[in-house]
Amino acid sequence: MDIEKSHESFERIYDTCWRYYRELEHSLAETRRYVAFDESNFSTFSLEYLRIILATCGEVDTVGKCLAEIADPEFVPNKSNILKWHYAIQCAQYSHSAWADCPDYFSLPSESTVVTLDETIKLLPWKGFGVERKKNARGALRYSYADGKKKLPWWDGHTKLKHHRITLEDGRVGPDFVSANLGKALNSMAALYTLEKALLGAVGTVDDLEATIDDSELFAPRPRMAATSDIDSIFDSLE
Repeated sequence: MDIEKSHESFERIYDTCWRYYRELEHSLAETRRYVAFDESNFSTFSLEYLRIILATCGEVDTVGKCLAEIADPEFVPNKSNILKWHYAIQCAQYSHSAWADCPDYFSLPSESTVVTLDETIKLLPWKGFGVERKKNARGALRYSYADGKKKLPWWDGHTKLKHHRITLEDGRVGPDFVSANLGKALNSMAALYTLEKALLGAVGTVDDLEATIDDSELFAPRPRMAATSDIDSIFDSLE
């Protein structure tokens, strides 16, 4: 997908994607009135975390596919899964022109990307995740975890909640409801945060990115920086 960096494109993505992200994030932030955001509480599960995780991971999939389309013109979102779209993102991390001039916090996420919760807790939502692509004996492309890599716990938890939480075992409801916990809710939100920032980075001009206020409620908000246009205005006023 060819992307033209423009203020109009940036505003459109900001209004349709970032504002929805903020609504999801606000829902999660509201739960801290009942459960403190502390690592000792990460295993606490509830129906509200279930709702948030399913909605957040649905948006992770949507934004991830959009980024993959930007990263790889041959990427086809239909019938794609996280292995396929993440492979496209992974290949573009250090070379794609859409992110060449972006500040680090608007770049594509990697295994080492750290998201800071409340300025104290360090989350690494993509840690240990890597994808490889190979041809099978028939020449068809197959995507799998790279050597030494593994599933993302928060995504795996989401998959279990989506497909298996009401599976009956010996007359009882299946055990996967415990995946609807605070730790997975926070990590899935952190993952979405990194993808949303990368999408803004792909479509925004340098001035758009420099002037944007990161109004995240959870993840180390940064103040507005002076854009190039602001600096030019200052110099013009001094002449």
